[in-house]
Amino acid sequence: NVRFGGLPTHYPSIAAWETSASAPPQAARAWKACFNKYGGRPAGIYLNVPFCRAKCGFCFLDVVPAGPGASPETELFMDAALAEMRLTAGLFPARGIKSVYIGGGTPNILTAAQLGRLLAGLRASFDLHPAAQISMEANPDFFDREKLGVLAAGGVNLLMLGIQSFSPEVNAVNGRAQDVSKIKKAFSMIRAAGIKLVNADLICGLAAQTEKSFMEDVARLADLGPTQVHLNRIKPLRGSLDPEKKAGLIAWQAAGLRLLERRGYEVLDEESACLGGARNLQGEYEFQVESSLIGLGPGALSHAWGVMRWQNMASLAAYAGMSLAGRLPVMRGIKIGPEDELRHYLLNELLHGREVSGASAASAFGRVGAAFFAPLAARLLKAGALRRRGRAYVCPLGSDDWLKVTAALYADKHLKSIASRYCGGACKE
Repeated sequence: NVRFGGLPTHYPSIAAWETSASAPPQAARAWKACFNKYGGRPAGIYLNVPFCRAKCGFCFLDVVPAGPGASPETELFMDAALAEMRLTAGLFPARGIKSVYIGGGTPNILTAAQLGRLLAGLRASFDLHPAAQISMEANPDFFDREKLGVLAAGGVNLLMLGIQSFSPEVNAVNGRAQDVSKIKKAFSMIRAAGIKLVNADLICGLAAQTEKSFMEDVARLADLGPTQVHLNRIKPLRGSLDPEKKAGLIAWQAAGLRLLERRGYEVLDEESACLGGARNLQGEYEFQVESSLIGLGPGALSHAWGVMRWQNMASLAAYAGMSLAGRLPVMRGIKIGPEDELRHYLLNELLHGREVSGASAASAFGRVGAAFFAPLAARLLKAGALRRRGRAYVCPLGSDDWLKVTAALYADKHLKSIASRYCGGACKE
């Protein structure tokens, strides 16, 4: 799982991270070191709200069942999340944060009052830039005018709607509890509240779905005019897609993007398109490569640039217990350095089809970047995984090419760590 379509490719893989009782104090020191060494880099916040009314049959996330309205579970989350905000803000006094992403789960399953408290807590703990993009994932079923008024007043300026399919029959087969009749009304209410940016997701390859029904979904969504559209390909919970089926779904995505292009959208990558340049900042790999990320909430990932990556406790009870006791709720992590960030940068540039040269590597990482890239490019050019384009190199992104690039960029220490975990020490060179 090293390349997820248009999504950022994170390095090193979470498979190389270690679980350790010392992870919370290491994370605390990492924020301080990151701010002292790399405080000029941008920073963003990701807040995970883990609740969903029901877990869809295709979902791979850790979600906590909850209905709309306050409950002991959602109130426990609120108290713990606000406590974690205060803890983290004291360690990493980031200034001018330009991106906040509230994901899940289904964040808008929370009450209007709870959403207001979350947004107020973020502003009280962190210095958000006046023009910050504050985005939130949402289910069209759980909107009302009160909630939308609270979100707009709290600065939310991008809503990301998980639609997945307009077909009640397809949703039922896939265990998705959604009233598709509310989708059009949700768009109207969002715009009436003054929130102009709306991102919407569809999935191709769902059980009982056909190419015809998927294309009908794309056309219906285009009629509603979201500012960004993602046409996601189904990811099996176990194993991998049959190559023939995967090729068919890639063709569905391409046909869907062509339809959107005819409706005036700009195609961004193999699965997304936008209107008027409106984009979700944290969905851009450049943000993930350049920035530190403050991960809040159960299971959230943090990235102290050049120092450490880590993940919060996934269990709500464990997460809340640590946060409310005044400890960072860290479950596992890995120490990293500037060379890891260089490898991360090159991995993303090449796997997103960008041209990379010694000059561009030097611009991002100085002479060290150019010196590192030159022998790598020569080796991959000889192997056929890169092609020369003037003074630059580009990966053609065939199935073998991106794997060769990834293998060449992974440090041996991380590969050995992954091998020891998954092969029980029996792996050979």
